[in-house]
Amino acid sequence: VAALAWADRAYLSAFQDWRGWLERDQIDAAVLMNYSTDDALALHITRAGVAAAAASKRGQAWTGLGAWLFSSRPERLQRQMNDAKTAQSDAIVLFSYDRIIESEALSKSLRRQ
Repeated sequence: VAALAWADRAYLSAFQDWRGWLERDQIDAAVLMNYSTDDALALHITRAGVAAAAASKRGQAWTGLGAWLFSSRPERLQRQMNDAKTAQSDAIVLFSYDRIIESEALSKSLRRQ
């Protein structure tokens, strides 16, 4: 399930109770739409997702990063990916594929990963 990153906002404004779904084992993983050029905010959202998944005991919260935001600045995407790994995110999902293949700089950077 792809979901809004802030659990309370997702629940209240989009009826996405991903935290509850994880706790009740209704889903195996939630992909949090963590699209921000603010690295500190992105890390905060990732940590919140990791904590929610840990509380569910079995579910996973994957960090969905907005790769399209960094088409001309791949080092910024790499920083957010490294932060997500350090925060022990279960997985990292990049959005969107078309922007990744359209950006030579982004494609090269990710191939080196």
